[in-house]
Amino acid sequence: MKRLKCSGVYKIKNIINNECYYGSSNNINRRWAKHKKELNENCHCNDILQNAWNKYGESTFIFEYVILCDVSTYEKRKQAEEPFLLKGAYNICKFVDRLPEMKGENHWNFGKRHMDSTKLKISNTLQKLYEDPINHPSYGKEWSEESKQKMRKPKSEEAKRKMSESHKGKTPWNKGGFFSEESRQKMSIAKRGKRSTFAKFTDDEIRNIRSRFLTGETKSQLSKSLGVSFTCVRNIVSMNVYKDVN
Repeated sequence: MKRLKCSGVYKIKNIINNECYYGSSNNINRRWAKHKKELNENCHCNDILQNAWNKYGESTFIFEYVILCDVSTYEKRKQAEEPFLLKGAYNICKFVDRLPEMKGENHWNFGKRHMDSTKLKISNTLQKLYEDPINHPSYGKEWSEESKQKMRKPKSEEAKRKMSESHKGKTPWNKGGFFSEESRQKMSIAKRGKRSTFAKFTDDEIRNIRSRFLTGETKSQLSKSLGVSFTCVRNIVSMNVYKDVN
């Protein structure tokens, strides 16, 4: 049975010492699932909570609702969550407005470099989390025309200059790398006859996808039935790719 989407403040409570972690979310149940997944895989960003979880074990923690309310904006979140943060023994930051101040050198993670093993763990965790597209924060999101225009807006010459300056003196990630002759042959064969990375469909299939969209199927439904990402379907029906197929 699918749980209802609940918005508000929640807590993760240690039933042995009654110490808690408080948080807020527009989808508490999904947030709990993410907490539990990261804690069980020993990769939670809150070291205090992670250490307690490792010490006492999953069975000693319970997840509870504190207040069900709207926390969709910064002000609403601050008003609802902040009174509880000072009580949270497992909360690292005690104020909601900590976030705007944590920039550059003031950020707790500034200058920190992860080990290769840690990077691999993070990568594997994200891959497992997003195996089901519904878990992605942008799943099903429809962008307004204003947002689309902003994303399409070309970079100014000043922005290009700054990007160029920031890369000067840095070694490209792929410098010195090379592919074996066997790998080159495989890539060559795989790309033959393809017009883009989305060219996994024939022209007739593209026409069918667009027709299904126009007759009422949503992009989410199409992505699930076709076994491709939401972005791939969006690009097809928006004519961002296969522009020559009418």
